[in-house]
This record gives sequence, C-alpha cells and structure tokens, in this order.
Amino acid sequence: MTKKELIVYHFEKMNIRMLDILLDDSKTYQCAPKDFFLEKLELAFNVFRNLNDTYLTSYKGKCCNKECNNHGCGGFSFVGNVSGRRMDLIFEEAESDYADIYQCFGFESDYNPENKLWPISLDIKQDEQTDFKPGTDFLIQSQKCRNAYEELKIAANGKMIDQEIYFNWLEKYKALFAEFDLPPILYRSLENFYYLYYSLNNLASNIKFDVDAGNAYQDYLLNLPSDENKLLQWLCKFEQLGNQLILFPYPDNLSAKEIDKGYFIFDGIRIDAVDYENIIHFKKIFNEFYWEMLDKYRTTREVKANDLSEVISITETEDSLAFHLKKLKGKIQ
Repeated sequence: MTKKELIVYHFEKMNIRMLDILLDDSKTYQCAPKDFFLEKLELAFNVFRNLNDTYLTSYKGKCCNKECNNHGCGGFSFVGNVSGRRMDLIFEEAESDYADIYQCFGFESDYNPENKLWPISLDIKQDEQTDFKPGTDFLIQSQKCRNAYEELKIAANGKMIDQEIYFNWLEKYKALFAEFDLPPILYRSLENFYYLYYSLNNLASNIKFDVDAGNAYQDYLLNLPSDENKLLQWLCKFEQLGNQLILFPYPDNLSAKEIDKGYFIFDGIRIDAVDYENIIHFKKIFNEFYWEMLDKYRTTREVKANDLSEVISITETEDSLAFHLKKLKGKIQ
C-alpha cells in the first residue's frame, strides 16, 4: 500500500494510533495542529462506535458547492457499517501524501442512500486553529473562563460534589457568565466554561420547586389513583408544576443504571442528586402517565379563540391535558 492508501485504510479502521504515525507533525489539518485534529477525529470515531459501527467504508467524491473555495476538490465519505452515518472529508492531494484533510459540507460521493442522514463533523474551534490571532480582550476573557472552569474541575477531583460547592461557584462566576450575549460556540476556551455554567445553573434553578414537588409526590402516594379519572385529576392538578420542570435534566435523558447511581454528570463532574429527590420522584411519576394521557385525550377539531374564553385558564393551552379534557367535558368527575 502507498502512504495515501494506508491513511484512508486506517480512517476506515478508525485507528487513531496509526493515523498519529502516518500524518505529518509539521502540517496542519483543517487549519489545526495535528494533535487537535486527531483529538476531534477520535471524538467523531467515538460517535460511530456508540452507534455500533465497527468500521467505516470509504466512497470517493468531491465538493459540489459552487460557492465554496474547495469546489471540485476530491475526498471521501466514510460511512458507518451499521448506522449509515457518514463523515465527509476533502483529502487535498500531494505527490505521495495528503497535504491537508478537512471536512466538507457540500460533498457528494458514490454513497447515495434513499435517506441520507446528517453527517458527523469535526468540530474544530477558531481558537484551536494555528492562524488564530486573539486580541487582548479575548485573552483576558478566555483566561478568566479557563480559571473558572478548572476551579470547579479541581474542586470535584473525581468525587461527587454537593450543593454548597457548586452553588458558591455559580454565584462567584455569575458576572462572568453574564458577559455572554450568545453561546460562544466558535471558541473552545470560552465554550467549556459557558456550557458547564449553563448546565449547572439550569439544574440549580429547579431547587425552588423542591417543596411543591414533594407535596405533589406525597399527594400521589396518599391517594394512589385507583382509576383513570382520579389519575387525570392528579395530572391536571400538578400539570403546571410538570411544565415548570420540563427542562429539569433528570431522569429524562438518563438510563436506568445512571439514575440508580444517584448523581448528575456534567462535563465529567458528578453532582449529588440528593437535593433533588422530591423533584425526581415527582417527575418520574408525572412523565410516566402525563404524555400517554395527553395523547389519549387530545382533541382534533379546531376551536375558535372566542369559544375558549370560558373554559381555559392562562396556563391551559392546546398542549395542555386540562385544555383537552375540558373540551371533552365529563372526563374528570
């Protein structure tokens, strides 16, 4: 095999170790140093692996975006053997090697399934590129963000942290977070802090619902709705609380094994879930029944706005179980 063929072969095998040997230390790939490029490539390979792909198949193609500077440049679509997801990359040719490798968003290849899934990308940020020239303000802000981010990482140190630690951290860096009008998605040194703060702040903002969630859960345990009408009454009674907790990150996006661990995890930091037990108990019961009942009793006929004035409150919209039950009348005794 030639060196070019070996590089493509080890892309197909998702073999970062061999690509580290084959790719040139002195070159940049997608405008980034080789180690950054390989770091992002390994993340992309892990996406494929998590989709149960064990190897990738390469399909030759080229950039077909006429507005792009790379129009006509050749490369490969690498397609997962199980998922069918792909990664589209330009391979810029040199005599016996590739001068550069970078992703393409206007790529067309011999791989043309009926339903083409969204490609997996290499998310290399601007401040990871070799030609990035930061200004003084950026350097100051990025240093603050790195210090804040590392402070909590060091405090956690692989252990589960309690409310006092991250509440104090949120308060300490409230002003720094407020400096961002929009998420800094183009800069890694800013993004790490931003999304860690955002996630923890979103979690902490739910603590104010703890007492109400505890009361709702106890109400359910005391009455244990024995028939559907009583269950519907309970769901409508606490529908607003359920809606207020709709963005609470637990347990919706966790597996049963993760829930049993008793902690949240954000960017590798484990947060003790004990302070949110009432919310967790309530939300598990509410979600178990609410969406099923909403689908069951959802009405389909259109209703004019003036017909609703006497039957719905401000919180009862067309996505509300109470709204549909009132339209059906008599379902709640």
